[in-house]
Amino acid sequence: MVPKRTITEVAFRSGFNDLSSFDRNFCKRYGASPRNVRSSGQANGRPA
Repeated sequence: MVPKRTITEVAFRSGFNDLSSFDRNFCKRYGASPRNVRSSGQANGRPA
């Protein structure tokens, strides 16, 4: 099992230098914030 990474870690590993840029781009692409997607259980394609 892969350990759950923080949203900040995902942002930096994805090449973003700050969390606000990652959050803005994520929202534009997916229509929801990373926090909302994670808390709803939709991360990794799993429905809530």
